[in-house]
Amino acid sequence: MAENLMGEMGEALMNIHKYQFPEDYQSLNSYVKRNGDYPNGVTVEFYKNMFWGGFNKTFAYAQMKAIKTSSPIASPYDKYYRDNYTAGFLKKLCGN
Repeated sequence: MAENLMGEMGEALMNIHKYQFPEDYQSLNSYVKRNGDYPNGVTVEFYKNMFWGGFNKTFAYAQMKAIKTSSPIASPYDKYYRDNYTAGFLKKLCGN
């Protein structure tokens, strides 16, 4: 169920960020290109990874975290952790 919702939610969040906070979005886009995380620029995958934090006490999150991969392939949890760390550099806060 979590996976089914995340695509639409991630796309909506990306569009909000892109059009409501364009300077912040461009800053993020430049950072992830320069850093090599998203060589072609930020994608909806970045925003989908943001949503995993909201599922952190669920069975779906535990399953995602348990997936193991071999280097150089990053696991879903590694990507979630990386993108949440990167999100900490954003300047604009959502809210009132």
